[in-house]
Amino acid sequence: MSDYIYVSLEIGGTLPASLVPEFLQSIDEDIINKGEEITLNSLKGLNDSLKINGEANYGLCTHTKEFCMEHGLSFINQAEAKCDYNADATYFVPGMEDVDSYNTDQNGNAVVRLDQVKPLFELLLELAEHGDKALPKFLNNPAVADLVKDCLDSPADIIKNIKERLSEVLPQEAPDIPPLIIDETK
Repeated sequence: MSDYIYVSLEIGGTLPASLVPEFLQSIDEDIINKGEEITLNSLKGLNDSLKINGEANYGLCTHTKEFCMEHGLSFINQAEAKCDYNADATYFVPGMEDVDSYNTDQNGNAVVRLDQVKPLFELLLELAEHGDKALPKFLNNPAVADLVKDCLDSPADIIKNIKERLSEVLPQEAPDIPPLIIDETK
């Protein structure tokens, strides 16, 4: 059974004109109720990234994402929350090995979970006040125990270890998407 979720899809990069039919087919396979028809002529007149709003099965846009990744196009796919599904953003830019995703609110703003961030900030405050002598106090806190053990094993790497953990719990938001350019020579 399908569950169609409202999505906003933004695509940019250089697309060979010869691939436009396949590109448009991937969009049509993924997104329904998108309003105006997208054509080669409408893409040629575009001076910005392509922005598409509509509904996609589970909010995924699978065919379009695969097409974009295969042909080096950047995208951001934002899906709204619906029933049991959280709002999220998935993005890709050439050079990434795979897509990256993060939870969002209904306005597309990144959501950070307090239960993941609060223990890190408490640890940072204690470290600032008491130095590495504060570390044993956090060994019984399951949210940071493994991090504290790493810091105790290698006190010289405390800052590096904390930066790595922060990068895990704080989402890397999607970059700006370049304009979609149709390359008529290909």
